[in-house]
Amino acid sequence: MKAHSEETFLDWLRKQTLDTLTIQDSVHFIGQAADALQEMHQHGKIYCHITPANFYIRPNTEHPGLPDLSLAGSEQSNHIETTGNPLYMAPEQWYGMPVPATDQYALAIIAYQMLTWRSPFQGTWEQLRDQHLHAMPQLPSVFNPHLSSAVDTVVLRALSKKPEDRFPSIAAFSSAIWQTAQVRSSTSNTSIQEIPDTTKSRKVDITSPHARVSAGNREPTVAASATSNQAVSINRISQSFQVRELFMLALVFLLLVGSIGLGFSTIVKRNQTALDLIQAPTYAVATSRAQLAATITAGTPLFADSLSNNTGHHWDEGAICVFKEGTYHVLVPNKPSRVQLCRLRDLALANVAMQVDVSLLSGNDAGLIFRYNHTKWYSFEIFPNGAFNLFRVDTEAEVRLTPLFPFGARSPAITGGKQKNTLLVIANGPNIKLYINRVFVGEIRDSTYVNGLPGFVVVTSPTETNGDASFSNFKVYKV
Repeated sequence: MKAHSEETFLDWLRKQTLDTLTIQDSVHFIGQAADALQEMHQHGKIYCHITPANFYIRPNTEHPGLPDLSLAGSEQSNHIETTGNPLYMAPEQWYGMPVPATDQYALAIIAYQMLTWRSPFQGTWEQLRDQHLHAMPQLPSVFNPHLSSAVDTVVLRALSKKPEDRFPSIAAFSSAIWQTAQVRSSTSNTSIQEIPDTTKSRKVDITSPHARVSAGNREPTVAASATSNQAVSINRISQSFQVRELFMLALVFLLLVGSIGLGFSTIVKRNQTALDLIQAPTYAVATSRAQLAATITAGTPLFADSLSNNTGHHWDEGAICVFKEGTYHVLVPNKPSRVQLCRLRDLALANVAMQVDVSLLSGNDAGLIFRYNHTKWYSFEIFPNGAFNLFRVDTEAEVRLTPLFPFGARSPAITGGKQKNTLLVIANGPNIKLYINRVFVGEIRDSTYVNGLPGFVVVTSPTETNGDASFSNFKVYKV
């Protein structure tokens, strides 16, 4: 089990097999994570977006085969990020009131996943919220008979609905789970085995390491406007997989992202390694959809702008919305988990098709926004790893960011790196169709927003703090 210091904990876990991770190994990682979080708490900080994708591994000199963990972004500012990954959000976090015990709750979710290989709470965004607020998970020992009842007690205490009912500190939780894990050590020093399941599938939630912003807070800003500066959370969670049972049920590691269609099924063979965390979605690529796009874009545009300069138009322009080198750039200068918008201020649109070329030069993702009205808009975003999604944003709502496609949706049409991708949105009433590089990738019905301004977006993550996306050849067509 070789540790690579540039990897995330999630990356490392993906390379393990059923026989390489023991209960003691899991407790070791829980302790490593707790140490990093306890240090933050002692300095008055709360992390609020804990997932294995937000821990980096580093070599362990005492035990070279078992890496240590370091927490991404723990050295950053003291401001509290109140939103996070809904798979890991404590009840008080759903109300925007995190406390240090909020991190303990999220770490207990990871502990539950590592000890049982399933998530205590599964489902859509709304189902997760209801379960976090009201439901008690099953005992971990139900899914892993090698665990003692003492482990059950510790994990469920850390998952208490009220922060005051949890351990007095995350260090106390770590110490308690370490001590109770020694009970029945004659069984727990062997690898965790999946117990037979009478169902045909099992839920699994896996967060993409490429969507690390999912574990964090996204703070939307709009150039030259008084738009609310409230935080928006985003989660990138994997697509579901059909499961198969061969010989015995095998290792599955569970995560969020989030952002929601969470909780998907996986069972793998005993010695299978390197799970493919994000799979291409199974949306039908209908010929009629492709023909529709070709017909619409073959016509004369209602509006066309090369975006080489701002002459004759009213695009946001300033330090973060910049015309340079013949394209329009949306910038985020060294700010983690930031959403930056730049809009065309004098062109309210309703039922139209919009097309633009975008190149993500740095940052987590970028895309096209439409039907923008102050604190509400749709955002069609693509990621360098081939993922995409359409989000409905309302910065004044309790749930500020709603993904309209399953998290982890991917398209092979997306070109990686800093290459250009052409995005096309056909919005006709509640019917919204999405295309990437002339390939139909999905459609949705949503009647929440009916008109508004177009614009562009770039997003940073807790670790990729500089954002720069260039846009060119913006066109609007009649539908």
